[in-house]
Amino acid sequence: PGDKSTVRIGNLRTMLDKMQHPHGSAHSTFIDNDTGITLGRVAKSTPHQSVVPGWCEAEDYVIAVDGHIATHALPEGRQPEAAARLLAELRHNPAAFPAGLDGHFALSVWDRKEHMLTLARDPFGVKPLFYYRTPSGALLFASELQALLAHPGVERTVNRDALIAYLAFGFIPAPYCIFENIFKLCPAEMLTMGAGQAVQKSLYWQQPDFAPEKRPMAECAAATREHVLNEVYKQVKGKSRVGLYFSGGLDSMIVLAALQELGIADVHTFTLGFTGPSVRSALRADLDVSAGYAKSYGATHHEIVIDEQHQPLEWSPDVERQLDEPMLTPNFYSKSLIAKAAGHAGIDLCLNGSMSELGFKIFTPKQFRKLRFAGGAKLSAMEMVLAKNNHFLPFEKIDQLVRVPAGSSREMATHIIERQMTKSSYHNFIDLHKHLMVSMIGAAKSVAVQERGAALHRLDMRFPFLSKDLLQFARTIPIELHVDKTNAIPGKAVLVKAFEDRLPEELLRRKKVGFPSYYWHQDELSLLIEQLLSESAVRQAGLLDPKTTAELLAEDKQSQKKSAGKYTWGLLVLHFWHKLHAVRSEK
Repeated sequence: PGDKSTVRIGNLRTMLDKMQHPHGSAHSTFIDNDTGITLGRVAKSTPHQSVVPGWCEAEDYVIAVDGHIATHALPEGRQPEAAARLLAELRHNPAAFPAGLDGHFALSVWDRKEHMLTLARDPFGVKPLFYYRTPSGALLFASELQALLAHPGVERTVNRDALIAYLAFGFIPAPYCIFENIFKLCPAEMLTMGAGQAVQKSLYWQQPDFAPEKRPMAECAAATREHVLNEVYKQVKGKSRVGLYFSGGLDSMIVLAALQELGIADVHTFTLGFTGPSVRSALRADLDVSAGYAKSYGATHHEIVIDEQHQPLEWSPDVERQLDEPMLTPNFYSKSLIAKAAGHAGIDLCLNGSMSELGFKIFTPKQFRKLRFAGGAKLSAMEMVLAKNNHFLPFEKIDQLVRVPAGSSREMATHIIERQMTKSSYHNFIDLHKHLMVSMIGAAKSVAVQERGAALHRLDMRFPFLSKDLLQFARTIPIELHVDKTNAIPGKAVLVKAFEDRLPEELLRRKKVGFPSYYWHQDELSLLIEQLLSESAVRQAGLLDPKTTAELLAEDKQSQKKSAGKYTWGLLVLHFWHKLHAVRSEK
């Protein structure tokens, strides 16, 4: 709402064109010339569809939603589409909107009677939502950053604070965006704006406090099983064919067991790994076990194998769109390959077992000792959180790279974390870390890397462990039950106990290796490194100090650590992103 010259239909169509699906898209638009509001929604087209998914235009509201809204009371076969569900919720109880919604979404609602726009993002930040205020006061917003950048009034100036966040954390948390004057809604945040009025933002949901209820393990485990089964059911209700990102680890195995218990007959599992004589065993560990586990549960198994002939230089347009902001983890690339494989297999809905640690894992004494050893015994809770999340570059190197006074980047990173805190009572490390896992880390890193790749392949990705109800329950479990020393998987004792009759014994003895992450440091990217990280190229980009960049590249090349190649990869991703999106390079 606002400057009518800014919100012309031609600009809207340009933005929607940026989100077109390569295999066909459908779109809807709405224009209110009196208030200067234009809304649009683009979605993958499907045969015989009569409406654009995620769009509802009624006499009282116009709704555009990206994501999934869970339904509860309706019988099978009568599941309303997400936008229709939103309309029903709005009409039934507008005072509880959007807090009463259950699902993962980014949404916009135009109240046609009150001339009020509402934007909202789900409590876990699974779906992104970007916005920009023009100098004239108009509000532009989109679920993809590239759509926002397509508007002729949006500039592409790199935000230095966001750059520091990337160099410190390896990702850029909301509300920051890599471009100045563009912002992301935070998880559980809503924005309202009336015609000619100021923007107002607020949180519509707060994370539940830890409120342990003393009860025996058997009771907690039984309740956990019931809650997990219910969450999986909500995600697949009415579906007979479902995909699953499958590592063969505890969390994905539990989701697979739940799907079988719920009677989903056609389950497809997808596992990625690396092969080759020089590949570390951890990079192919998932391939070694997942096929057998999937077969034992009757699932159709698919392997995505990255061998030594794989050329990571062959970046597809989808990967370019996925990298709308720089992201350190190389998983953004490999997980896009899983999404692509699922699409080729005809799967349109995939479950993901990620993020169970929000409610069902705590730090073990061994992990505490590791943090203390790294940072010193007198670390405060905030300092421990900072140390835990400083994944990319040391702060002193960041100061040199971005040419700021010593200590400035640490101060900025601390400010970013403090900005995420909504309760002053978070004084211990566990509370702080758990809060940030929901409000910052999950949304901007762990979930984003998977959801983004899935969305670009029009794959509906859902996370059963990311649930308000499940988190509320999990925070009533006594801490001592999570760290049952008789369990082989530290920190997740309740989950193991809940599904122990469905888990293979060898799984409980398997050492956790994590998703196979590889920084492509065996000369696979030498040409790209030469093009983008040479002294002249770094100087021309103007983001970082060339001398410090060269020092980090040299240090990385000599490294024998398991994380060898991380510095080079992270700096390469930054400059690759800059070339693609900040300077509009066509090469």
